[in-house]
Amino acid sequence: MQVRTPVGGAGGTEYSVTIWRQSDDSTLSNLLCQQPLTPAFSPTNGLYAVSVAESVLAWQCTPTRAQAGASIFHSLNQGAWLGVASNAAASRPVAVGDNRYEIKVVAEDPSFERFYRITVHRLSKDASLASLVPGSSSLSPAFGGAQLSYTMSLPSATAALTFVPAFAYTGVTALPAAVPATTATYTWNGVAGAAPLLHLGATPPLALREGDNYFTLRVRAEDSSTALYSVTVHRISADVRLSNLVMSPPGNGLTPPFHRDQLVYSVTVAESPRPTPR
Repeated sequence: MQVRTPVGGAGGTEYSVTIWRQSDDSTLSNLLCQQPLTPAFSPTNGLYAVSVAESVLAWQCTPTRAQAGASIFHSLNQGAWLGVASNAAASRPVAVGDNRYEIKVVAEDPSFERFYRITVHRLSKDASLASLVPGSSSLSPAFGGAQLSYTMSLPSATAALTFVPAFAYTGVTALPAAVPATTATYTWNGVAGAAPLLHLGATPPLALREGDNYFTLRVRAEDSSTALYSVTVHRISADVRLSNLVMSPPGNGLTPPFHRDQLVYSVTVAESPRPTPR
């Protein structure tokens, strides 16, 4: 804009004013991350998700502003905002489970801003148990997540037993299918359980036979890593019956024939020969 001011009818002094109108563009023209986003990036879409392996310790994106006067900031889990230059990498450490990674673009006119949120889900590989409770009984040795094999002994009066596992990792899977990340399957005396077990979910009552019984629990982590726990459960026998009774010399055998539930018998044996007198 130019303004000319006449002085005494003659040519005046000319002034020049440059008017700069601030941009309200707070979009990104591109967002390049270390793995493809779901959905694919669009400047007008603010919500994304991505899953990364447990071995990934940090998440990194490179934002590009659409308008040169805009400013870019990034944060993790609603923490402090840190500035980042356009076309520069912005990295943050991520924990197992969901991480809220956000980018804020402030337009040249600071009353306009836009947010881009990425839910970065770091998979769990933890297939360990925090505890395994066998009803009101106890395991030997005492439970420890790194100990996989156990034994226990139960009185003959105990006819059935339940197990309740507690998983060390109890998070959920990546969005949108937010279901328990850790599950387990079990077998009892070689027969697979009818349904998987969840955190603090009890098995149905498991019928005990006398002698050894075998329980296995396979825990599957979110990244498909597994751990196999086993418990040998010995139910003490109260059976005091005989399995057989053999006579010596055999004679004519027992009357009636031996049966473990029959307690009274008779037997006839030959008379021993008498010594010949001399």
